[in-house]
Amino acid sequence: MIRLLKFVHVLLLFLIISMVEYAAAFEQMKSYTVADGLVGPIVPLIYQDSRGVLWFGSDRGGVSKYDGNSFAPYTVIDNSGETEEFRGRTKTIVEDKWGFIWCLSQHPAEGSGVVSRYNGTFFEHITNGNCLAVDNSGDIWVGRDNEVTRYRSLNIQDPPQAFPQMISGASVAIINVIFQS
Repeated sequence: MIRLLKFVHVLLLFLIISMVEYAAAFEQMKSYTVADGLVGPIVPLIYQDSRGVLWFGSDRGGVSKYDGNSFAPYTVIDNSGETEEFRGRTKTIVEDKWGFIWCLSQHPAEGSGVVSRYNGTFFEHITNGNCLAVDNSGDIWVGRDNEVTRYRSLNIQDPPQAFPQMISGASVAIINVIFQS
């Protein structure tokens, strides 16, 4: 009987400790909303870059950066310096070998999406595309209709140069996925 009583006490002690740890973990959780700086209420994509910064892709066109303290929302600047909105849902966020962040956003009703690159201050429109990937050497690949383009820069000061590869044939090749084997 004494053995059973000791077993029950140990079991109760274990349950109490487990409940205290669970409650402490629950108290440390925090939810963030648009009021905190998220671009949209639904976040289909989260990416952590090599510096530990979190990037949140929105379902409504836009990207938010979280540095551990606050959120910063971003839009796209086109080649003429005008503000342009991200299109629809953020589909992909990647980082190149120089630490620049690239993203692809695409509206479901439109044919191709917008590929943008964060230059440290804002996102600049690079090209249009259907998919975005980074290879093992840190170069960026963009797929679109009848074309795969590799973006490569030799140093951090030079902007990435496009090296397109046309896909020829009788039919239209729509590239929606790129991966390195």
